[in-house]
Amino acid sequence: MMAPHDLLSPDTQVTLLLCGHFPGNKDESNRPLALIEYNRLAKELLARSLRPADLLSNVPEGLSPDFIAQERLNRLLRRGAALALATERWSQSGIGVLGRSDSAYPVRLRTILKSLAPPILFFAGNTELLGRDAVCVVGSRDATPSGLRFARTLGAACAEEGLAVVSGDARGVDREAMSGALEAGGRVVGVLSDGLGKAILSKRNRQELMKGTLALVSPFSPEAPFTVAHAMDRNKYLYALSLAAVVVDSDTKGGTWSGAVENHKHGWVPASVRVGNNVREGNHKLADLGLSPLTEEELAQRNSLRTLLTRKATKRTASTTKIEPSNLLLFGTLAPSSTEADRSEHDLPSPLEPPLEKPPEEITSEPQSATGHAWSRSADDLFEFFLAQLTPFIETEPRSEQQVAEYFAIECVQARRWLEKACEQHRLARKGSPPQYALERLPH
Repeated sequence: MMAPHDLLSPDTQVTLLLCGHFPGNKDESNRPLALIEYNRLAKELLARSLRPADLLSNVPEGLSPDFIAQERLNRLLRRGAALALATERWSQSGIGVLGRSDSAYPVRLRTILKSLAPPILFFAGNTELLGRDAVCVVGSRDATPSGLRFARTLGAACAEEGLAVVSGDARGVDREAMSGALEAGGRVVGVLSDGLGKAILSKRNRQELMKGTLALVSPFSPEAPFTVAHAMDRNKYLYALSLAAVVVDSDTKGGTWSGAVENHKHGWVPASVRVGNNVREGNHKLADLGLSPLTEEELAQRNSLRTLLTRKATKRTASTTKIEPSNLLLFGTLAPSSTEADRSEHDLPSPLEPPLEKPPEEITSEPQSATGHAWSRSADDLFEFFLAQLTPFIETEPRSEQQVAEYFAIECVQARRWLEKACEQHRLARKGSPPQYALERLPH
């Protein structure tokens, strides 16, 4: 079980510097890399036999002349202080970070989504659950009574057979399925589109997180607000973390519908849809589209949920045979065909970081290079790290509080606190009004 306070691997540290959204970063020139930009950069690194961590010490000239300005890369990589503050705050809240090259990063996301797999995953709880056999259960927030009953029964059935439930932690079908599984002694993975920081404080989640029966993950910053775009983007991760999916209630538009259609189009995992007398129009249309019909009676009378879902998967129509036969065997055990290091180049996510044969080394509290991107955990270490990075910035000319805050992509109030502390220790000198800060020169 990976603890939230575990240190970032060097690769993940750089990925977070490049792609992470930190509070106070409002400068457009510090705009983090989008997924497509990061993937292109990762591909360029692979072509040069480099890893993201290599950027800690040097950004090769001409690395990204066509699609990412060199100065933008440099500015993103200089956000060490913002990274340190953010990771310290997240860690204190119980939130950890995984990068695509980390051993605990879900294998299924990398193998199913390939270049669509998020470069960064924020998590809370038991990361071992991310690799368990699981069923994705999704449905409307405004579910029908029969849909809520079906979802809770399905969640309990998963628990009875050792299958985890993967869902979105939204009210309605999601929470009914998750509650049904947890109350039956099962395991649950919640994939969030917003508010991981708030979700871990929720009373309904705290105890299960501490027990190790729940993991919450999100590709979005823990402070990210809800957006429709994030909710839609989240759908692919729900499906890709699972071996099969069941759509309980769906309208003919909205997140549940679009996620089911997207999964059907790409053939990520076999999917069933609840059918019967008391279902929404969207359920019928998804069945017409090719999702396997599943009735409440079949669920109640099953001998084995694994067998039922496997049988449903094998009966899918010819238009949905994008699922490879090997996927059907995974209901017995979730195991990659080989280790990441042994997979062929065709099977590897592309473009991603090179696979690791062993977990990357954890960084220490000491800076890893002259650029000092490493983060540490104590307040004193953070302050010393800040001063080490500040020295080359102000040694040629005094700088204002605002300039320092923009340089580190941190809030002005934090910059002011550290600048004042440095002045109190006679390590910086305050000059003029409004004040500017320079190195304290000792008399000869």
